[in-house]
Amino acid sequence: MISPGDPVIRAGEPADCPRIAEMVAGLARSTGVTPPAVTTAADLLAYGFGARPAFSLVVAERPVSGPNGADTGGGGLIGYCLFTADFSTWRACPGIYVVDLFIEEAARGARLGERLLAAALQAGRTWGARYVKLEIDLDNARARAFYERLGFHELDHDRLMVLEASGADRLLG
Repeated sequence: MISPGDPVIRAGEPADCPRIAEMVAGLARSTGVTPPAVTTAADLLAYGFGARPAFSLVVAERPVSGPNGADTGGGGLIGYCLFTADFSTWRACPGIYVVDLFIEEAARGARLGERLLAAALQAGRTWGARYVKLEIDLDNARARAFYERLGFHELDHDRLMVLEASGADRLLG
C-alpha cells in the first residue's frame, strides 16, 4: 500500500534528462564497469523525446511534502527504469526489455524497483507487452536476488552478443 509521502512513480519527462544522466553515471560506477561512453542529458533528450523515441522511461520521485503536508526537504528523482519494446517469436507476443533499473542507494529497500518495473510493464501493455526481459551484471548478487524474488529466472539457452558501433559501421560497408 502506498501512503502519503511515498515516492511517486510517473512517466519520465524531458526535464528529467539531466538527473537521469547523473543516475546513469551512478549505475556505471556501482557496477564497477567503465563503459566507453556514458549517456548524457542531451542523448536522453534526443533519443527518448524526439520524433521517434528509442526508449520509454518511468521515474521515482521523492515528494516535496509528506503526510499532513510536512516538508520532506524537497522532491527529486531517486530512481528510474528505462525500457524498450521487445518481441519474442518463441512467446508469440510483445514484451518490454529493461535497459536500466536504478534506485539511489539511500532509497533502496522500499520496493521502488518493483514499483518501477510494474509501471514499465503497465506502460508496455499499451502495445500488448506480456513479459519482461533484462540483463544483470554477473557480479551483482543483490540484483539477482531482487529479480529472483519477483519471479525472474535465468535462461540457460541465451547468450547476449553485441556488435559495437565500429563493427556496425563495418557491416554497413
